[in-house]
Amino acid sequence: MTRRVVGVGSRLRGDDAAGLRVAEALAERAPPGVEVRTCEGSVGELVDALGGATDVVLVDAVRGSGPPGTVTWCPDGALPPQVRPTGTHDMGLAEALGLIVALDQAPARLTVVGIEGADFTLGRQALTPAVAEAVARVTAELADANADADA
Repeated sequence: MTRRVVGVGSRLRGDDAAGLRVAEALAERAPPGVEVRTCEGSVGELVDALGGATDVVLVDAVRGSGPPGTVTWCPDGALPPQVRPTGTHDMGLAEALGLIVALDQAPARLTVVGIEGADFTLGRQALTPAVAEAVARVTAELADANADADA
């Protein structure tokens, strides 16, 4: 089984970089057998990032009804209705995932992790404090889960 963590987002829109930051931090401590990739928004890039993997965790910033830093884990690969992607990608994450299913490129197991953002201002490169804390929590959980799975 190929395990992969894919961080999605934009480095130029503040909290939208949350998924990318999780992937970058996890890459430094990923156990053997876990691939870590980043995707900065194109659907083709996302399809490539998911291709060939059987077990994927996709991490992205979202806008929903929760406070900044709220983390939503969706083990069935779908976002809950109250959470929507940040909209800074070529198409929304839900639409991209639908396309991946239609193209028969979906991994057997897909978990989507949404991190509630607060500031998506174009040109902002720093995460807000609540999102930075959530990135650290998600990174630690994924590192621990991947280490346990490989033990």
